[in-house]
Amino acid sequence: MNIFVLSTGRCGSTTFAVASKHITGSLDKVYGNRAFYVHLIREREEVAHSFVKRYNSGIMEAYRKRVFIGLSSHKTSPLEVCRHYYDTVNANIEMFLKDKDSQLTVWLNNAEEGFASFWNQIGAQGDKAAAIREWQHQHNASAPIPPQ
Repeated sequence: MNIFVLSTGRCGSTTFAVASKHITGSLDKVYGNRAFYVHLIREREEVAHSFVKRYNSGIMEAYRKRVFIGLSSHKTSPLEVCRHYYDTVNANIEMFLKDKDSQLTVWLNNAEEGFASFWNQIGAQGDKAAAIREWQHQHNASAPIPPQ
């Protein structure tokens, strides 16, 4: 089984990957080439504020310099650029998933329950309790913005 986790980033995708390491077995041999899609999502303002902390590197630097062109990113606040990124990526994910039969939306604020549902829907085997416990730890958290 192919599983694709789609997200803006800054919404638990690293933790989702760490928790998935507790899955054992060979799903591909059992399920073949069918894909299961997970839309991992977090509240807009939380994602935008997290991306502001990483505004000058990674995807946000690329987005504002190469994608946001023509939208006057130099006149737009970093928070507004990050909100625009969030809206654009999530709209694209929703459009992509509109006709997919095997999908699940997992909200970060309810990740333990969402991951348990994911586990059950794909028929995962392994240490489910250990996988769920991973959601009690922050992975890849942004450092606070230093005072200026």
